[in-house]
Amino acid sequence: MKKSTAFAKKQITMLTLVLALALAVYLNWRLAGNGDDLKLTEVISNENAVSQTEIVSDDVFTEADGDESAEETAEYYGEALFVSAPSETSDEYFSEARMTRTKTRDEALDALQKSLQKTELTDAEKKSLTAQLTEIATNITKEGTIESLVKAKGFTDCVAFINNGKVKVVVKTAAGTLTTAEVSQVKEIVISECGTSPSDISIVEIK
Repeated sequence: MKKSTAFAKKQITMLTLVLALALAVYLNWRLAGNGDDLKLTEVISNENAVSQTEIVSDDVFTEADGDESAEETAEYYGEALFVSAPSETSDEYFSEARMTRTKTRDEALDALQKSLQKTELTDAEKKSLTAQLTEIATNITKEGTIESLVKAKGFTDCVAFINNGKVKVVVKTAAGTLTTAEVSQVKEIVISECGTSPSDISIVEIK
């Protein structure tokens, strides 16, 4: 009887592990998306309450190495990356990108605030977490300013992402073609607001 019970427990444990693995694979697939979608996924890592919160942006329209169709639609304007996308999906991209960015930032801020409430933190750890909170809040303000200034230049839409000293600006132009002059305009705005080096600025056009 004991052997039967032990065997049953092992079976339940194995089944639980299999289900957990299947769930992990499914979630990974959902987050990664596929080559036909225009999604930007940001992943939050906040380990042991003291590690740095890292926000990683992963653009599915450039993530597939060796994809011939991606090579055909991407061109470089100096330090700016041009990527064309179907016009019927561009509005959806900007809307989804903003929602994803907001959700990710909210989760990061919530995680950091909860970490700060832990009584066992040292002064150094509290200082580090506070600095991370301040950086995220500052980046949110800068992103909003960049977007407003870019759209004031006549761009149809714009969404900016700031992470680890690098700035990515995704734009949609009224004429449907990003010119060298427009690239310079966007770069000047980013440099003015963030002091970012030109080599750390990427500009993406969604058609």
